[in-house]
Amino acid sequence: EPYRRQRQMCIRDSDGAFSEHITRTEKVGLTGNNIDEETAKNKATALFNNNIKEISSYGRSEGDITSYNFGITFNDNSVATVSISEKGGHVIYMDRNREVNAEIISQEEVKQKAKEYLESKGFKNMKETYYLKQSGIVTINYAYVQDGVIMYPDLIKVKVALDNGEILGIETTGYLNSHTERKLEKPKVTKEDAKARLNKDL
Repeated sequence: EPYRRQRQMCIRDSDGAFSEHITRTEKVGLTGNNIDEETAKNKATALFNNNIKEISSYGRSEGDITSYNFGITFNDNSVATVSISEKGGHVIYMDRNREVNAEIISQEEVKQKAKEYLESKGFKNMKETYYLKQSGIVTINYAYVQDGVIMYPDLIKVKVALDNGEILGIETTGYLNSHTERKLEKPKVTKEDAKARLNKDL
């Protein structure tokens, strides 16, 4: 139940005009063979450093993406929830709940740490599109880039603590629903042509 509440909160975050990817029926980015709960548990613990005190299973959930869900308690008594997809063992959702009482890390350092984290988890060619800073935590939205084109539906959210740069959360629902290599056609309108069509008062 705690997992379901937090997952609902995450899904309700506004993605504006790009929210269609959240409920896409065909999960084109969800690749690989099915895994069992023990494998999912190992993948969940691999998301963190070796300061885990306890991990509990919340069971298997047949939601939008069938997943194994876990609660993790750390040595400092902070907690996290993690969701790993049954198909392919992809991280769908991770959220660590701890207080951040200082803002030491710069925005550039935050972006670099988030990008490195994504790459270490196999998410390549991701570009930050916008971010939100709140209570010492920066949430950065990344989208996949193919041949210089930003694929906004292939969205991943990363939460970074401003006190030490620790990754406190990731959500990959948009990416898992939508990510695939597209066949891109050449633009029929140049950037200069597009500018010329704008209202002259802009």
